Amino acid sequence: MKGRSNILNKNNISITRNALKNNILVITLLFLMIHSVCAFLNHKGVDLAIKIKLKNNLMIHPDGGLSPSTHYMSYLCNFMHNFRMYWHGTYREWHLKKKTKSTESKYIGDHCINLQKWKVHNNIDEDKEKNKYLQVFAQQLINMFPSEGIQLPIESTNPDSFTRFLKEYKDKSDSLYVLASLFLLSEGINIPIRIVERKKNPENKILVLKKNVVEEPE
Repeated sequence: MKGRSNILNKNNISITRNALKNNILVITLLFLMIHSVCAFLNHKGVDLAIKIKLKNNLMIHPDGGLSPSTHYMSYLCNFMHNFRMYWHGTYREWHLKKKTKSTESKYIGDHCINLQKWKVHNNIDEDKEKNKYLQVFAQQLINMFPSEGIQLPIESTNPDSFTRFLKEYKDKSDSLYVLASLFLLSEGINIPIRIVERKKNPENKILVLKKNVVEEPE
């Protein structure tokens, strides 16, 4: 009797294990199907964007720098956020704080990091000219995407920040013009820009995007 009960118990355990494995497999397949459907829908939108014809039958090169698929993949992997937070050109200010448990013979320090204070490294590249350029670029990166709070977002709550500007004018064409200009500049396309200083407040400057007048042939 004991032998039969042991065999039955083993069979029940094996049946239970197989059922669990099958359930886990089914759940995994469902997750994969959901993700594949989402990826298919998003990728479908990217394909539609590539096929759009602009004026004079201009189209976006699918393998070029303006390709939506490249920027879509960058968005999925949080490229901009990771680049802002972990690029070697910037770092968070830190210092050692002496603990109360420290004695004359034994120093106990605490590593403190200021989450809201970012600085630029002095030596980013061995080439002097490139290092000078990267330092300016790093400072601009901090100014445009400051880190605030424990969650380390790239969005600022300052009223004059870049992200606040985009939110304030999200329903107007101004934000689209600025984003389009920055996008084209990042791809190495020359955009005529003029900076105008205000006479009343010299510290406040206005960014003007000049429109080129194309002369049509007679």
